[in-house]
Amino acid sequence: MNKKKIVFLVPSLAPAGSEKSFLRVVNSIAETNYTVSVIIFSPRLNLLNQLNSAINIYKLNGKTSNPLFLLKVYLRFY
Repeated sequence: MNKKKIVFLVPSLAPAGSEKSFLRVVNSIAETNYTVSVIIFSPRLNLLNQLNSAINIYKLNGKTSNPLFLLKVYLRFY
């Protein structure tokens, strides 16, 4: 059976409460029948090493000024 895809867009992985909650959720999903990708906008990646190794990580480092950005993201994953 093919794995389903799920993509998360997050502003950063700075060590804050919501980011830590996000890590618990995304790591749990990565252990199921999903291919998980995380797109991170900011260069603040303090918690990057806590992501499950099966998760695809894309770091944009704030490079989202292109008006066609969301279309490119959509086409990249679907």
